[in-house]
Amino acid sequence: MKIKHTSFSKFTQQWRLFAKHFPCSNVCNHFHNSNKGVKTNLKSFTSAQIRKTFLDYFIQKEHRFVPSSSVILNQDKSLLFVNAGMNQFKPILLGTASKDSYLSSLKRVTNTQKCIRVGGKHNDIDDVGRDGYHQTFFEMLGNWSFGDYFKYEACSMAWELLTDVFCLPPRKLYVTYFGGEESQGLEPDLECKEIWLKIGVPKDHILPFGMEHNFWEMGTTGPCGPCTEIHFDHTDTGSIKYINSGNANVIEIWNLVFIQYERIADGSLKKLHNYHVDTGMGLERLTAVLQNSRSNYDTDLFLPLFNVISQNCKVRPYAGKYGIDDCDGIDTAYRILADHARMITIAVSDGVQPSEFDAGNCLRRIIKKAVMVADNQLKASPSFVSTLIPYVVEILGEAFPEITENVAKSINIINEEEERLRYHIKQTDKFLDKIALKTKFLSGNDAFHLFIQSGLSEDLIEKMAKDKGLTVDESFREKIKMNLDNSKSVNNENQEKQNYPSYHVIEELEKMKIPCTNDEYKYNYTSCDHHYRFDPLVSEIVAVISANSNLTDIVHENGYCWLLMKETNFYSESGGQISDIGSIAGQEFLFKVEDVQKYQDYVFHWGLVQKGNAVPGIEVHLAFDKLHRVRCMRNHTATHILQAVLKQIFPSTHQTSSYIGPSYFQFGYSAKNALTDKQIEMIESNVGSFIKNQIDITRSVLPLQTAMLEPNITTMPQMIYPNIVNVITIGKDRPKNNLFSAELCCGTHLHNTSHVSSFVITSQRKVSQTERSLHVVTGKQAQSVIGFGNRLMEEVLQMEKIVEKEELKQVDNIEPDLMKSVIMDIKQVRKTLRDCLVPLRKQMTIYEKIDIIERKIKSLIKRYTKTKGIQKMRDEITKVMQNDKNYFVHKIETVGDENQLIKAAVETFGNKPVMFFIPNLGNNQVLCQCLVPPRYVASTFSAEAWMASVLEVLDGEGNSKKQNPKHFFSVTGKKMENLCKAIETSKAFAERHLKL
Repeated sequence: MKIKHTSFSKFTQQWRLFAKHFPCSNVCNHFHNSNKGVKTNLKSFTSAQIRKTFLDYFIQKEHRFVPSSSVILNQDKSLLFVNAGMNQFKPILLGTASKDSYLSSLKRVTNTQKCIRVGGKHNDIDDVGRDGYHQTFFEMLGNWSFGDYFKYEACSMAWELLTDVFCLPPRKLYVTYFGGEESQGLEPDLECKEIWLKIGVPKDHILPFGMEHNFWEMGTTGPCGPCTEIHFDHTDTGSIKYINSGNANVIEIWNLVFIQYERIADGSLKKLHNYHVDTGMGLERLTAVLQNSRSNYDTDLFLPLFNVISQNCKVRPYAGKYGIDDCDGIDTAYRILADHARMITIAVSDGVQPSEFDAGNCLRRIIKKAVMVADNQLKASPSFVSTLIPYVVEILGEAFPEITENVAKSINIINEEEERLRYHIKQTDKFLDKIALKTKFLSGNDAFHLFIQSGLSEDLIEKMAKDKGLTVDESFREKIKMNLDNSKSVNNENQEKQNYPSYHVIEELEKMKIPCTNDEYKYNYTSCDHHYRFDPLVSEIVAVISANSNLTDIVHENGYCWLLMKETNFYSESGGQISDIGSIAGQEFLFKVEDVQKYQDYVFHWGLVQKGNAVPGIEVHLAFDKLHRVRCMRNHTATHILQAVLKQIFPSTHQTSSYIGPSYFQFGYSAKNALTDKQIEMIESNVGSFIKNQIDITRSVLPLQTAMLEPNITTMPQMIYPNIVNVITIGKDRPKNNLFSAELCCGTHLHNTSHVSSFVITSQRKVSQTERSLHVVTGKQAQSVIGFGNRLMEEVLQMEKIVEKEELKQVDNIEPDLMKSVIMDIKQVRKTLRDCLVPLRKQMTIYEKIDIIERKIKSLIKRYTKTKGIQKMRDEITKVMQNDKNYFVHKIETVGDENQLIKAAVETFGNKPVMFFIPNLGNNQVLCQCLVPPRYVASTFSAEAWMASVLEVLDGEGNSKKQNPKHFFSVTGKKMENLCKAIETSKAFAERHLKL
């Protein structure tokens, strides 16, 4: 993003000259006369001018302009979306930024950051449209100081900008400061109060508030500190009581955070050595104030969108009504649709795609809501939502040029999602119609099934059910809540157990003048004939950090801790590659390394003290697991080769993620469709060419700017790289056969492509609509997987020979027992394919073959059953039916098609209550059906009641098959071992009830 910056003083001179010649727009004169009761007119600033004026002001104050980051930060998995201006600078605040990265050079920064708040701690989606100052997408104007200026300068610049530049009347501005918190041992921030008094803010315009409003924290741990907020009073009555009350008369416009503490894992606070300033002011709110409006929506950021909606929808024009005044909900709908159109445009332009997970799921829900609002409240025509995108671009495109480049993409995604939504609504409608034919009640299970399968909201499902005259079971919402709680529980269980070294630890190390870890030794290794030799390393423990993230003098045997070494040859987790594991040993000391992490160039080794005590100053030998390292190296090199091959086949694709471990690697990439068999073959063949051609792999260390000038260099989107980078190059140049790759990467790699040995894709899965993931194994494991796949294929080919014998054309030659046995084998093959690693191409072929084999076997069994099996079954039953009971229960021993046999049995002996059991040996299940003629049906005896007696015994699932359950019922039982008990139970039930 490029912004033409004019001199701030020149801008001010031009503005005052303009105001002098045009008194009606003279906001500065209005400012000077504001205390005389002159009504202000602040409509002279457009939103674009406000944005530019803010940035120009801080650039003049020696702040560096840093463009907005994407709303998705790949390196910060704690966020669905960027929700504040400080997110891209978190590595600075957390102390994790590499000292040779551009982040570490930042002292004073300004920007306008794209922010989305639709989940987590900051979730504004439910408030959008209901008030005038919440949006799912907004711009955060901000200025930062990283260890440079602090409270006085931050407050002074904020006051000067608001009153001298934007000419806001001081009498309409109130400031708040932190009033202290005794339980936390925090005194009131009287320093801040005195600064505001010194600047000239009246005492009665300076108010204290507690932790909720005036103490900012990044999370449960990490940097934090008191803040001061600036509020604007839209009234002329001095409405102090409305501050921080949620009343739109007095609105917070700017928050200045003074980061001077760190929250430790035990809940305590420690002072930082370097203080920071983090400020944020919503452009939408400031624009509303400067355009003399109490609503963000009554500004040039939204009104053009309202005009488009009004001109194209069958509703009245926008009237700016809220709450009960907006009785028809039309104005609320205007606001929701305009806001969502902005959010969708920004998110899609930054690479977010609708999906079932995380940010993609949030985007999908926003698109659905926009479509439903357009349909139901605004009476728009289909695909109307997508027509708003060009108008959003017209408003925001100058500030964020990337959205201009993605107009067609945004329109296509919205239309695809709308089509998908309408399909699910149609299917849900059909399902509810079927329910309504039988009952007026929608069970919680059925409603939850719709919720999961269709992705429709609970409110929409309930509304659709109500329209059909159905009452929804209250358990529906309980099931949704339970499902959400279970998801949260799983996420909590998956969180890391250890506390990572905190910013406080980094500061303490710097204060102690402990130098950063020299970890270049991780690249010290040689190779010969596929064998790798790693140089040993002797180093010194320079610091010990306890499990609760505090520097300590000792950790005893059997205790967990972090060790900081003077030098290390261990690889720390980064670039998708997991860390090394191994041991650190000294005299009477042994430490098992389980994890290695790097923060601000300090490398920390996490693990268990197995012998002796961990204390600083002792000399140790570092030995990582060599086999683990080589396997990770092999898989990491294979990811680079795979990326190069994918780009050859799909030029527009790019890597989205990766996991690189010793056993396998996963490679995420952008794609809408699954790979076909031919594409997989081409990929594996091209990777094989890299391996066969024995291409050398080199690592070179270059300045980032130099590396980025290299031709065909590959980088990860939204990745923050240090100033000095490693370039991993496969091949010397780009030859005609395309056996070349060059990527920025800090990982450890093989020296030659031949060392990958073998490569095979074992699975692919859909991550989102436009993202796929491949599971790959290499080396000896790949060879083992290929061999296993070949053996499995041999088994399937043997099955194929059995069913394709020429003599099977004669019914007398069909052996149903053998056919059933083959079906059991097929089920086992399917289980093997699910549970074991098999080459993906081989899987596709096997699945295709066993489907054909299974269909042929079922056809043969049906043919046999129809011509011979049914008669055998009748003969079998006739032998045992010599009794005078008024019911009949029997286990059918004849082998054949179960459904055909039972149907024939019921039809033949249906003159009295009958129940038949057929053991389905293929999956340890039992098929059971019963028939009760109408003359036997009573209040205590029916097909359904009779079958219920054996349901629990067989752990069965009942199905009346749309017939009258009083007369006919069937069960698939899951416990064949209880068959005898089920037969006795069913007989006892019939004896007891048919005698009544």
